[in-house]
Amino acid sequence: METEQKIELLYSPAPTKPMNVVAFGSGTGSNLEALIEAQKDLYSIKAIFCDRKCRCLEIGDHNGIPTIYLSFKRYFKEKGVTDKTDLQTRFSYEDQVIYLLSQLNVTTDIIFLAGYMRLVHKPLLEAFPNRILNVHPADLTILDEKRHRQYVGVDGVSDALNAGETSTRSSVFIVDDNIDTGQLLVLGPSVNYTEGYPLTEEKIKVHHEKQKQYSDWIASVEALKLIAEGRIGLNQNGNVVIDNNEGYHICAGSSQLLTTNQ
Repeated sequence: METEQKIELLYSPAPTKPMNVVAFGSGTGSNLEALIEAQKDLYSIKAIFCDRKCRCLEIGDHNGIPTIYLSFKRYFKEKGVTDKTDLQTRFSYEDQVIYLLSQLNVTTDIIFLAGYMRLVHKPLLEAFPNRILNVHPADLTILDEKRHRQYVGVDGVSDALNAGETSTRSSVFIVDDNIDTGQLLVLGPSVNYTEGYPLTEEKIKVHHEKQKQYSDWIASVEALKLIAEGRIGLNQNGNVVIDNNEGYHICAGSSQLLTTNQ
């Protein structure tokens, strides 16, 4: 007789309210706009946090969404710390972010990093365990010869194309204390590279923008919807379970979803 596995949902749906999402951003906010446009009854963007002056703040104001701004650079300057990698100051910065979030009139159910260009550290990870998500512009199921994820870091699209990949796709995962190593939740649709060869920075940029629209946005919205519906959790081994199946979801297109084992 099989023992029923114990699953801890990332979010337990409430019948009378949508899931509260706080988006973190540092740039143009294209992913953020996609999340806002898709929000309906299942989830709601309740606030936007920015670590620098960027378009995300304007997007929040335009959509009537509260914004929180705490300059990362100014914070270090005020503390008299010149080394931006100083962990003690980074932890202190995150403690202040957590305090600012606590001043919101809503509970933060999920944090979504929509183009947030800072590493997330222990204070935020402990305050929101398994509730911080990120979207990465590469297929995190592709491994190198050491069985490590091959296309991690800020140059995921460029690295994949320069390695000879003829298509790319985006990955939504749970953030942990390393770079792009967290549990995979959703793979976006595959986007074929059609800009021609030889590769140039401009061609890669064009493809990257195309990937945002046809993979990033779809994967991000699907991940939030699945979580808001109470369909994603972690089992006792810390592995992702979707609809009682261990694995992650693949977006085969704008609407079709497939399930596969990790």
